[in-house]
Amino acid sequence: MQAFLRALLYLGTILFLVGVLLGVVVPILAPPERQATLATVVTFDETVGPWMVQGTLTPRLPDGLEVTFAVRDQAGHPAPPTVEPEIVLKMLDHPMSPVTIKAAQVAAGVYRKALSLPMSGRWQVSIRFPEGTVDIMVQAQEPPPEMRAVRERANPIRFSAQSVARGRTIYQAECQACHGLTGGGDGPAAAGLNPRPADLRIHMAAGHTDGQLFNWISEGFTGTAMPAFKRSLSEDDRWHVINFLRTLVPQIR
Repeated sequence: MQAFLRALLYLGTILFLVGVLLGVVVPILAPPERQATLATVVTFDETVGPWMVQGTLTPRLPDGLEVTFAVRDQAGHPAPPTVEPEIVLKMLDHPMSPVTIKAAQVAAGVYRKALSLPMSGRWQVSIRFPEGTVDIMVQAQEPPPEMRAVRERANPIRFSAQSVARGRTIYQAECQACHGLTGGGDGPAAAGLNPRPADLRIHMAAGHTDGQLFNWISEGFTGTAMPAFKRSLSEDDRWHVINFLRTLVPQIR
């Protein structure tokens, strides 16, 4: 009888240890949560205290997003270097500690930061100032194959003085009324638009690829006054415009 009880105890101990090992090892061996990105660009335009905050959340491959935004006072002057907004990234569908980081200033009053999204779901991106916070809700998902193809498409038109001149002519005719002489989103037609036209200098500073820019020019921007130019401009002319836009922030060439 004692031998039988010892055998049962021995067997129970083995089963217990196997359960512990499975409980530890299985999560380790399980495939990690797939990293995620945004399905499209998200724009925002809000006022926080004395500051006008305008910018974009842009998909970043293979995962995550880039936050790029301009901060200006009510007179339109860029925020001084002493203004140091924080970015807070919070997962809304999973118990995960929020991440708080400083935004890097890439030009006068323009800030940028790349963020990783370790899983799909609802995220809140907050830009925090002492005077208040801009909160943007986004839905992250696994990046589709076509997004990579769009991003990696190369400009077939060589960057040159001739291409830039052609792009400038098209920009003045088709884009300047909304986006302004220098791309600041302050053209004569901008005042009557909601949301306001994008500050193209922000998009250039954000490091968007030529393929992304070509897609946005071709397809337009849903929810804004930005039209699709794929039928009114030839492919070559759209590429020429991109070469001109690159000159709006010359240091990124």
